[in-house]
Amino acid sequence: MFKKRKKKFFPEGTFIPTFPRILSIIQLCLAFTAFLFAAGSPFLTHHFDIKSKILLYDYVLGNTLPTTRAYFNELDHNQKERVMAGYAELNKAASSSFFKKLEESLNLILIKMPAFERAWILFAIVIPFLLLKKVEGAKQAVWILPLIALAYLANNQYQEMPKLSEEAMLYPEEEWLSEKYLNKNISTFPVLEQQSQLLKAWHHYLIEYYTKEQPSDEPAIFLEQISKGEFRFHLARIEKLDLLEEKEGFALKKQPFFLMLVYCIWNIFFALVTCDLFRLKKIELNPKISIH
Repeated sequence: MFKKRKKKFFPEGTFIPTFPRILSIIQLCLAFTAFLFAAGSPFLTHHFDIKSKILLYDYVLGNTLPTTRAYFNELDHNQKERVMAGYAELNKAASSSFFKKLEESLNLILIKMPAFERAWILFAIVIPFLLLKKVEGAKQAVWILPLIALAYLANNQYQEMPKLSEEAMLYPEEEWLSEKYLNKNISTFPVLEQQSQLLKAWHHYLIEYYTKEQPSDEPAIFLEQISKGEFRFHLARIEKLDLLEEKEGFALKKQPFFLMLVYCIWNIFFALVTCDLFRLKKIELNPKISIH
């Protein structure tokens, strides 16, 4: 019923040694992953960034909670207009066409992507392919990859560290919250109590800073104060949002030194293994390798 699969015979020397071959395939996978991560940014990263901002606007507009609708209606006309305009702009961006996103993707890869990153992706795809095809000179060309990685590491040290956005700066630090509202460091509380204590401090912060009131001892009034404080905090976030901030690519900002070091070590290791173990032997026609 089932035919026995015939064995395929390849002359000795048809393939490069197993270990360099595996590393070449891994290198190809890493390069394609980096390429797809950058190319897919307008389709994934930017899309979810816009969607998360729309959810914030939905909360302030009262589209998710009726309570916040009442707070929104109490705002002055200018504030309402700004919120509605931002909401409309985000929805327009979220519904952009496939070809618009494709244009952004090409722009990111061809223009905005750092030169070292673009060069590494190109050579990390071409060189392993040439190695697997046993093209003459590929073994020597493999040293281009660690050179690019080292140049990238040196250049990365002069990049600026990512700065917190104005919106992110609205969030107070845990240590400050605990010192001000709990009168001691959060680490002094048992682990199981730390979350509830931080939440308590956070609620007091919202009430004092965003409602300009003192926390009430009445549970019902206290909950109302928290609700009002949360609304005004998220309204402040909206006012600080950079709606359609440009994404310059994940490698323009300074990367952690350890990550860049691992990146360099991998490329050097790949080059060393390839040069040490990838030695072309004369192909003998008589001996044969059996591969199932």
